[in-house]
Amino acid sequence: MSARVYLSRNGHARAPRVPFEKYGFTLIELLVVMAVIGVLLALLLPAVQAAREAARRVQCRNNLKQVGLALHNYHDRSGSLPPPTVVDWNQPEPTGWWAWNVRILPELDQPALYQQLNLNEDAWSECNGNRPFTSQKLAVLLCPSDPNNNRIYESTEFCPGGEAYAMSNYLACRGSVRVNMAPDGSPLNGLPGNGAFPDVNRIVTFAQIVDGTSQTILVGERPADPGAYWGWWAAGRGIDERGLGDYVLDVADGLCAGNLNASGDLLHYWSAHTGGAHFVLCDGSVRFLSYSIDRNVFLALGSRNGGEVIGGY
Repeated sequence: MSARVYLSRNGHARAPRVPFEKYGFTLIELLVVMAVIGVLLALLLPAVQAAREAARRVQCRNNLKQVGLALHNYHDRSGSLPPPTVVDWNQPEPTGWWAWNVRILPELDQPALYQQLNLNEDAWSECNGNRPFTSQKLAVLLCPSDPNNNRIYESTEFCPGGEAYAMSNYLACRGSVRVNMAPDGSPLNGLPGNGAFPDVNRIVTFAQIVDGTSQTILVGERPADPGAYWGWWAAGRGIDERGLGDYVLDVADGLCAGNLNASGDLLHYWSAHTGGAHFVLCDGSVRFLSYSIDRNVFLALGSRNGGEVIGGY
């Protein structure tokens, strides 16, 4: 019996069809594939997270660069850096308390917002009327790595109708020493801070930064208070009635890491980044300072007129 010959449509012989054999995964093969995918994801995820954090660090650096440039433009316009805050101590209840951030809003491309806030009146007298403005989140004042920076403090306890304040991650430097407050609101040791933002009602010019603008901190990072009670960009009294912990810090406690989930690290510079924090110096340059920086060098960077000689850092 001769073998059957199959012809194709064009008349040429072709091999007979082989019945289709069905294939499938066994359970062991499926588990192996899943294990390989899991390992690949485990290797890929840290790389993705590292790339995202690198991008956030770049954005944070750019934010501080913009803040430094805004302060330089303010200096050009006004002849000095802004005061940390302005307070009229002669009133039965001291009035003022607008933070330095408000004064540079025009230089931060926020002229409309600036015009809504009357710096000649007490920050708290129109707390409810100012609520739509003081509650605005300003991306240029927020570190994108900080998980708490999007919080807004809201309360009706002291403000009829309610108040609301958004946060800032960037606080001006008051100096290298901690200034204590007397009951009358004056510095207990009789001296203001020795930094670029020394004290309430005081201003500094770049000419007064005799240590050198490239050797003096202007503004640095600190994560937002998880309770959103400290660190508003618009106004505040600080824990010492002089802005400390709200919009100014000193470097007296050194540079060290803190806890993002607690409110115990509000009085020193640190960041949500790994290994250190960003600072903009008085010359407008931005530096990332490591937590391992020599303490004396960091203290020297906090003062504007200490006469210290700083090498590499």
